[in-house]
Amino acid sequence: MWIKIILSLLMTSTIAQASLPELFFENVNGVYTDGKGSAHVMDAKYKIDNVLLMHKDIEVSFNKKEKNLVLLGPSTVVHFGFDFSFLNIFRVFDFKDVDVKLKEKDFTTKAGSLFTQIGKFDYNVEKLSLKAEIQDMDDPNNLDQILDSFIIKGSASVDKVTYTPASISDFKKELHLDKVNLDSLKFANKMISAKLRWLKLDVTEGQIKGSVLVDSWINAWLRFNGKIVNMKKAKVLRIELTRAKLGYFGVKRFVLKALRKLESDNISVNGNVINISIN
Repeated sequence: MWIKIILSLLMTSTIAQASLPELFFENVNGVYTDGKGSAHVMDAKYKIDNVLLMHKDIEVSFNKKEKNLVLLGPSTVVHFGFDFSFLNIFRVFDFKDVDVKLKEKDFTTKAGSLFTQIGKFDYNVEKLSLKAEIQDMDDPNNLDQILDSFIIKGSASVDKVTYTPASISDFKKELHLDKVNLDSLKFANKMISAKLRWLKLDVTEGQIKGSVLVDSWINAWLRFNGKIVNMKKAKVLRIELTRAKLGYFGVKRFVLKALRKLESDNISVNGNVINISIN
């Protein structure tokens, strides 16, 4: 989310260019709720052609309804128009210790922590890292091409994700869909402490390959494959899950059912396909 916010600011000022400027943002902290957001940037540098611009201790505010972004400096206020409707899938989120860097074609961003609500569930993410090799851009103001670059060649990693726990009885029923019989196992608690560790995700030419350690009552690796397409005209990100295995067990239906719990006006699951509206 903060990636689009920061890049939108730079894209607006580089419409006449054929490529992205170099940029470096350090220690970005912010929050978004009820259609409004704000962030603080400790250090920002970006280079457009041969002009180097530098800011320290600046505030940024953005409003989804008003479709604007405001940069507040010690003696400067700059207003930009921008459509933040892509934030519709989030009820609330905040982010801390974010660094963003773009040099030549290498784009990286790191976040110390991220909290968000999607649907009825809360998620806490620790140490998120995203990388992409930026492709040639016909229109530097087109944020779709940032997403396309990640789909062509990108990667992501997360140290830990914690989220709302599920009851043991519901968990067993859902795993039975994949014929995974847990009746012989004993559980100490009625609720499952849900943690995912060391998520790694690679995307090459729209093909997804990933793994994550499920650190709960069971300690096993979940490995998955899929496909991802940016449906630009429909403004929908289409993700197809083709394979999911937890240890030796195939658990694709279980994973899809878990994803259905995220369903909202902007997220839907149809068969093996997850559709995310980014309008």
